Amino acid sequence: MDNDPHIKHELPDRSHSSVVKKEIHRLAEGLDLPRNRLAKVDIIVAEMISNINKHTPEGELLVKIFQDMQGRTGLELISIDHGPGIENLEEMLKDGKSSTQTLGQGLGAIQRLSDEFDIYSLPDWGTILLSRIFASQGKERKRSAIAINTIMLPKKGEILCGDGWKISRNSFEYKLIALDGLGHGPEANKASKAAVDEFITIKQNTPGETIKILHQKIRGTRGAVGMVMHLNTLSNVLSYAGLGNISARIFGHEKNKSIISYNGIIGQSIPNSLHSNQVNLQKNETLIVYSDGLKSRWDLTHLPDILSHDGSIVAAALYKDFSRQTDDLLVIVVKNI
Repeated sequence: MDNDPHIKHELPDRSHSSVVKKEIHRLAEGLDLPRNRLAKVDIIVAEMISNINKHTPEGELLVKIFQDMQGRTGLELISIDHGPGIENLEEMLKDGKSSTQTLGQGLGAIQRLSDEFDIYSLPDWGTILLSRIFASQGKERKRSAIAINTIMLPKKGEILCGDGWKISRNSFEYKLIALDGLGHGPEANKASKAAVDEFITIKQNTPGETIKILHQKIRGTRGAVGMVMHLNTLSNVLSYAGLGNISARIFGHEKNKSIISYNGIIGQSIPNSLHSNQVNLQKNETLIVYSDGLKSRWDLTHLPDILSHDGSIVAAALYKDFSRQTDDLLVIVVKNI
C-alpha cells in the first residue's frame, strides 16, 4: 500500500488549466497506461477542471499514483470546490448532461470512464468528485477486510511532507502507523520516514512496544509524534498506543469515540507509563486518524450521510472544511467492512 502524499493543483482561474492538464497527463504517462486509457484520464481531468472553472472561484485538484489494499496501482483524482453544489445529482449523472453545455461530457461521462467513482455535493457547500483509473489489477487474491484511504499534503510552500503513514497486513491482522515529524520540511520528513522504515521491520510486538522500539531507533532525527494501531478483523479489536498530537475517532451506529495519545515525542521523550489500549471497531464502523494539520474541533454533523461514501471523499471533506493550511496534513479513513 502506498504512503505518498497527494500533489495539489490550485485553480484560481482558467489561466492555470492548461498547465495542470499537462502536468497530470505527464504523471499518468508514468503508469504506462495504454493510449485509450490515457485519453480517458485526459477527458476526466478536463471535465473536472471545467466544472471548477464554471461554478466556483475556488477549486483544486488532488492527484497521486496509488496502490490499494488489493495491490492494484493507478491514478487517483479528487476535485474539490466551494461552489453552489448540485441540486439534482441523479439528473446530472446522466451521461452527456452538462449544466452549461461548454464541454458536453458531464459528470456521467466521468463516472463511465472511471474504474472507481464517487461524488458528494451539498447546496451552498460545494462538490467533491473522486475518480480512479487502474493501471494494473494487482496480485492480491483475498479481498481485504478493510478499506483505507488517505489525504496527505505538505505545508504550502514545502515539497516534502513531514507527516507519514504505513499499513501492513498479515491475513486478518492489520498494522497501521500514523506520524507527524516535528515541524515541517525535509527534517520532519526525515524523522517520519525513518519511523516508517523501522515500523516495517517490527513483527510480533504490541503497539506500545513498537513505539518504544521506534523511540530508540530514530533518536538521531528531530523526532515525531505518532500512533500505532493493530486491528484484528476476526475479533474486531483495535489495539493502539500513541504519543503527541496524532489523534483518532471511531464512528459507528450512535457512536463517536475519541482515541487519545500520551504526551511525549518519539525519539525524544516518552512516558514510563506508555502501554497499549484496546477498543472495539465493529463491522461497518469507521476509524479516522489525523494529524494536527486538521483542526481539533472538527465534526461531521453538517455533512449528512458522508460516511457512506468512499474514504477519500470523507478525507477530502475534512480537509476542505477543517484544514489549518499552516502545517502538513494527514487524514486516514479506515472502514471495517
